[in-house]
Amino acid sequence: MEQSNKQKTVKLLCMALLIGASLLILYHCPFFYVLGIRCPGCGMTRALLSLLHLDFKAAFYYHPLFPAVLLTALYIVAEHFGVLRLSDPAKKKLIAVLCSLFLITYVIRLAIDSPVVRPDWEHSLLFRILNATAARF
Repeated sequence: MEQSNKQKTVKLLCMALLIGASLLILYHCPFFYVLGIRCPGCGMTRALLSLLHLDFKAAFYYHPLFPAVLLTALYIVAEHFGVLRLSDPAKKKLIAVLCSLFLITYVIRLAIDSPVVRPDWEHSLLFRILNATAARF
């Protein structure tokens, strides 16, 4: 039996809430954990949490591209409900622009030594493995 649109929507919202709650509670950045290097999206969760508290200054501090993520999420919802649909070439161009913006922002944040993306080599898994290996020799 096929699900109605209402059932699909409720299911989609429940999945989104479950995933969102899981990320907030359980998620740790694999880049940072393994390499000690923060990823280009680092600070996004803190930015969105700051936005929920209406602290726009902190939201932009943690990640200046949080509005782009919100707009992307809104587009996905609008596309799901058939309100807005971009052509495939337009989607590909927007994805390329977003990826470029994230990379440029990341490089700038590293260059200005932003505490949000500052590497922490000593606490990485790789550092601990290499340190333990070096101690054996």
